[in-house]
Amino acid sequence: MRLIQKIVHHMYDTLGEVESYYTDYLDYKDTYPEVASVALEMANTHLKLYMKWHEAVKALIKKSGTEVPQTMLDIWAYEHKRLQEEYDEYKYKLATANTM
Repeated sequence: MRLIQKIVHHMYDTLGEVESYYTDYLDYKDTYPEVASVALEMANTHLKLYMKWHEAVKALIKKSGTEVPQTMLDIWAYEHKRLQEEYDEYKYKLATANTM
């Protein structure tokens, strides 16, 4: 199902934004704390947006039932694992940063 592929692409893009904003946070937290604060907020926002995409795919698969080809489900299972590892990594990093 092409829609799932498209959403997976959006999910990777969204995690890329999390990474970019988190890097900005690290780069500026000591020299420009105001900028770092915005970067951290943006990273957190994009992490939440990622979860919205995640929930959309889960709902789409559940709604579609048998209409989703097995090959697409297999691709989703593979991509989901990779995405989830990245998500967990950034969730941890942001949680740590949010407590500083």
